[in-house]
Amino acid sequence: MNNEKMPLIVGAWYKNKYENFAKLIAVWDDCLALVCFESMEFGLDCFGLLPMSNLAEEKFSSPYDKTVRGTAFLGAGPYSPSVHSDAYRRWSAMIDRVVNANFDHKPCYMGVGISNEFLDFQKFAKWFYDQLGHDKDKYQLDKDLLSSPGLVMYSPETCCFLPARINSALPRFVNKEQYQDFVSALAEKYKDEISEKAFSALLNYYQ
Repeated sequence: MNNEKMPLIVGAWYKNKYENFAKLIAVWDDCLALVCFESMEFGLDCFGLLPMSNLAEEKFSSPYDKTVRGTAFLGAGPYSPSVHSDAYRRWSAMIDRVVNANFDHKPCYMGVGISNEFLDFQKFAKWFYDQLGHDKDKYQLDKDLLSSPGLVMYSPETCCFLPARINSALPRFVNKEQYQDFVSALAEKYKDEISEKAFSALLNYYQ
């Protein structure tokens, strides 16, 4: 039996245990491989370096490996969990809530989705740092205010940061139009600290 490994071929694709691919672009000093990582599922790609041995044995890591709850990935870009821990904490908590629908025994997360953009930590972090309220401890990541009824989703279009006082008040007053004045007053109070989209939605919450 011939136990010799097949030589690596420039232009060939190699697959790791997460079903993600790396295409060999070039070899440097017979020990480093320049590769193009690709995620077929999400249509993403980026360049990186790998030890030749890891590529040959298909035991390499890709930025697109679903290492977070078997659902989400760190992605390729400037944001890291250690340096950008505030964004990572919010992101990983969001993933936990959705993947474990019984998180804290809250059935309100049953059927909630996460967009492809938010499964990628890089895209979530970029969105996160652009949002009003992201740096306030008592502000919460909300997905209900801007989502369509029956289609609740964590996504760049349907998420915003709300003060805990507003976020906790809304579910209690669902379908009670007499509370619109109360919600409007809260919206006016925090007008400069929430997004224009969230402010507008609060003013019309019961209409």
